[in-house]
Amino acid sequence: MPTKTVYMAQGFEKRDKGFRPGQPFPFKSADAARRRAERGRDNFNGRILGFIALQMDVDDENGDVQGEPVLLAKFGDLPREFADD
Repeated sequence: MPTKTVYMAQGFEKRDKGFRPGQPFPFKSADAARRRAERGRDNFNGRILGFIALQMDVDDENGDVQGEPVLLAKFGDLPREFADD
């Protein structure tokens, strides 16, 4: 099954007692996704509290994620699953 590597940046909004993921932004490279997450960090407004950049391998035919996504960068306040161990 052919796969392709996808890079994305995504913000998180604070909602009541948790976080809500925002719209993911796709990018052509890991560096571009990191830069977007960092720019998001510098431009947080009252709604967006944190940003991440991810790398994922997806099945080229059906779009299913293969394996675990790789966290490239994180900035700001984020859900617990992105906390440092």
